Amino acid sequence: MELRIKEGTISKNKDSVFGVVYFQENDFYFPDENWNDFIVILFEWWSSSIFKLLNNESISEDLSFMDGPFMVRVKYIEEDFFELFFVDQDDIILETYKVNIKEFVTSFLQKTNYLIRQLHSMKITNEDVKQLEKNYQKIQKIFIGPSQAPQSLLT
Repeated sequence: MELRIKEGTISKNKDSVFGVVYFQENDFYFPDENWNDFIVILFEWWSSSIFKLLNNESISEDLSFMDGPFMVRVKYIEEDFFELFFVDQDDIILETYKVNIKEFVTSFLQKTNYLIRQLHSMKITNEDVKQLEKNYQKIQKIFIGPSQAPQSLLT
């Protein structure tokens, strides 16, 4: 299961930042392969939820989308694995995937880093971007460990 940000789709309209973001596994796309949403806010929320899971503050978190009642419910199922439940607007589970936590979080960190770099290159900064950067660094510290984490993946 791969989290994807479609290249060239990040844009700003007033104070809102949009981008095409979705999950993909083979021919399954969630919510849709052209899902355009408030990408900075999503990643800010999702990074906070992933941090709670990694920090043992929670065993289940919802990664919600803003433009529609779609979500990915992430649950610890065993030591090294999450189970992802892809839930549609009718609260129906469309698909379920078991994912390795290390692979899932590594991919999430890579996508978050990509997003932050794009925002910097577009000179987009606001409180949501700043909070996303803080959340990113918190996940890095807990996931990679303070002694092994590079000074910054943002540069």
